[in-house]
Amino acid sequence: MTSIDIPSSVTSIGESAFYNCSNLTSIEISSRVTSIGKKAFYGCSSMTSIIVDTNNEKYSSQDNCLIEKVTNTLLLGCKNSVIPNYVESIGDYAFMGCNGLTSIEIPSSVTSLGEYAFGGCNSLASIEIPSSVTSIGVYAFGDCSSLESIEIPNSVTCISTYTFVNCSSLASIEIPDSVTSINSFAFMGCSGLTKMDIPSSVTNIDTCVFANCSNLTSIVVDTNNEKYSSQDNCLIEKATNTVISGCKTSVIPNYVECISIGAFWGCINLESIEIPSSVTSIGPFAFHSCSSLENIVIPNSVTSIGGYAFYKCSSLTIYCEATSQPEGWDSSWNWDDLPVVWGYKK
Repeated sequence: MTSIDIPSSVTSIGESAFYNCSNLTSIEISSRVTSIGKKAFYGCSSMTSIIVDTNNEKYSSQDNCLIEKVTNTLLLGCKNSVIPNYVESIGDYAFMGCNGLTSIEIPSSVTSLGEYAFGGCNSLASIEIPSSVTSIGVYAFGDCSSLESIEIPNSVTCISTYTFVNCSSLASIEIPDSVTSINSFAFMGCSGLTKMDIPSSVTNIDTCVFANCSNLTSIVVDTNNEKYSSQDNCLIEKATNTVISGCKTSVIPNYVECISIGAFWGCINLESIEIPSSVTSIGPFAFHSCSSLENIVIPNSVTSIGGYAFYKCSSLTIYCEATSQPEGWDSSWNWDDLPVVWGYKK
C-alpha cells in the first residue's frame, strides 16, 4: 500500500493507526476528521505527501505538513516537508522516523520542540534551532546518527532526558549559559564527543548524562559554578564530593567520597583507574561496560557497592582489600561473577 484515501465517514484516526506503514507515500485526510492520535503515522518513512481537505475545521496542511489550526502545532511532517513560518510548536513524534529527511529549516515562529520530534531521523546531518525555541522535549533528536552539528540557542534552560541519545556523529556541542539543568542520559551514546564544557549556570545534572560517550577525554566545569566542579576530567558534585561522570582519561581525586550511578558507564577505552581510600560508596552500574578495564582495587573504605557496578566489564579482575564481602555491598554487585581477589594488599 503506497497511498490511502480516508473516507468521509471517518472522524477519528487512532493512536498508531498506520504504525510502520513504511511503503505509504501519501495520505489524504477528509474534512470530518476531528481527532488524530499520537504516533498515528509513526514509521511511515516513505511519506512524501500530506493533504488535508480545506473544509476541515480542526486540521490543515501546507507544504506537506499536518497542522492543528488552533495551536499552530505541526503534528506530522515528512521528508518533503517545509515548515510554514506561522507554526509555533513542533509536536510530539512530528518527524520521528523520517529516515529520508536530510535537512529542515525551523522558522523563528517556533517556540518548542516536542518529545521525539526528530527522533530516528538518521539522515539528518545538521539543523539550526532558532533563538525563539525555549523548550526541547525528551528524545527530540535521539538516534539522529548522522547529526554532526547542532547549536543549542541561549533561550533553552533544560536539556531533557535522552535529547541527544545515540547521536554518534556529533563531534562537539556547546551548552549555553541559559541552561540550568541537564537530565539523565541526555548525551548517552554520543561516541563522537571528545570534550564537554559545562557553564556556571548549570545547577542540576542527573545521572548517566554521558553514559557510552566512549571517546570523551575532557570534562571541564566553569570555575564559577557553585554546585559542580571538575578535576582531572571528573565531573564532581561539590556538596557530596561525588563523581557524577568520568571519562577515559579521568583520575579520581583523593577527596572524592562517592562514585555515582553509571559514572563511568560505557567508557570502553578506560584501561585503568585508581579508587582512592576516601571513597566509601560506588553506585549501581558505576563501571558498566568498561570492557578494556583489566584490574581495579577496591579499598577497605568502600562500605557500599550498588548492583551491576561492574556489569559487562569482560576483561576485569577485581582486587578487594576487604577479606570478605561487606554487608553493605549489593548482592548483585558482581553480577557477571568476575574473578575477585579478597584480602589484597598493595
